[in-house]
Amino acid sequence: METMKIVGALIGVIMAIKPFLEAIDYLKGKKKSVHVTGSIEEASRPATLADVVAVKKDLDAFRAETVAQHNQAAVAAQKRVTDIGQVVEAETKSVEEKIDHLSDRVNDFVKALHERVNEVTRSVDQHSGQLPMILRGLESSQRATEGLNKRLDDMLRLARD
Repeated sequence: METMKIVGALIGVIMAIKPFLEAIDYLKGKKKSVHVTGSIEEASRPATLADVVAVKKDLDAFRAETVAQHNQAAVAAQKRVTDIGQVVEAETKSVEEKIDHLSDRVNDFVKALHERVNEVTRSVDQHSGQLPMILRGLESSQRATEGLNKRLDDMLRLARD
């Protein structure tokens, strides 16, 4: 008998929760209005089999709805992760292509620079053999210029005297 009273009280408490479940549905927008009936005395009465079945049905529906919402949220999150993954993959591919393009340009620049250095080196090598002859020519020109300067100085002195 005591067990039945405890079970009845528990079912009564569950029945008292039912209006709150309806209020939750109302807040979620699933119901247009909330109709609360009953009293504490009604909730504390011994439960009938119909009460137990109704509460179980409500709890099962609530559980199924919650599971469905979690499943929908999980599917949406997975889709979002997939979308983000695709964007990251596309951006990574784009960056890799840009890096490859820049790498090719740098390699072309380095190759052209090496060719130019080789040209300058060959030119220096060609002209380095002529350098002693050019230096002798410059020394000869310098001596000739010094000789001309000396003659001009002598002529200016004679013209002044």
